[in-house]
Amino acid sequence: DKLVVQDEFMYYLINSKATLIKYIGTSTRAIIPTIIQANNTAYKVSAVGDYAFYNCRSLLTINVPKSVLNFSKKAVINCDLVTIYFESTSLPLNYLPGEADEVPTYLGANEETCIEKGGIIYLINDKKAIITKYLGIVSNLTIPSTVQINEKSYDVATIGSFAFGSCSFLTDITIPSSITDIGSSSFINCDQLKNVTFEPKSKLNSIGKKAFYNYHSLTSIAIPSGVTSIGAYAFRNCSSLTSIIIPNSVTSMGKGVFSGCSSLTIYCEALSKPDEWHDKWNIDNCPVIWGYNG
Repeated sequence: DKLVVQDEFMYYLINSKATLIKYIGTSTRAIIPTIIQANNTAYKVSAVGDYAFYNCRSLLTINVPKSVLNFSKKAVINCDLVTIYFESTSLPLNYLPGEADEVPTYLGANEETCIEKGGIIYLINDKKAIITKYLGIVSNLTIPSTVQINEKSYDVATIGSFAFGSCSFLTDITIPSSITDIGSSSFINCDQLKNVTFEPKSKLNSIGKKAFYNYHSLTSIAIPSGVTSIGAYAFRNCSSLTSIIIPNSVTSMGKGVFSGCSSLTIYCEALSKPDEWHDKWNIDNCPVIWGYNG
């Protein structure tokens, strides 16, 4: 038979190779095998076809082995929460993240570099740890500043794209001083999040686009001194946000950072708008206090 079902996958078999054509499981985590056995023959899983994971809205992670050389750009349409981990250090043929949307994707993810601890999936890159996905259910979370992997200690330096996206139970989060970058959409749609605390002596340098998008419980936040860049729509639709402090270090500000923040007053340490801020950074004309010194 050319069609075979094994575990949570349906495959099409031809010439000792298997194409994954459908995920039929209910798990939140899909791990694609390298080899499957069928009809007393070993088939290498070499491709992931169109719509293989279509509409798997509860799927959180997909692990893709090196054997997969072709990954359809349509495989993960409507997988709103998914993060993809490729074992290979280069993307397979035809891979584009979703069909026009952002799907967080990581390369070089294997048993040595990728590990889950405390409900967080970390990936080691350049001797630093990246938070790629939060799987936990804790409402009050303190992100660790270091993580032990294979008896080595790594600084937790980056919160990756969509890492905490749509964690509707998360109410309080403390971000350690070791974090240098908060990726795009890292905390998007965490609609119950009301307190974001940055530890003292923060090394934070950048806040990505839509990082804190669509919050309805957050009332105030102080951006750490040292942050230089805030991406477009970073705080869009934070409808309860009443105050935010922008340090003098911020030299780059994207478009519409505070659009939809109808109750907000912005306190800027700068005396006037820096040249590199987008002309429409404050597109809703929220009140701005320039020269704020606390």
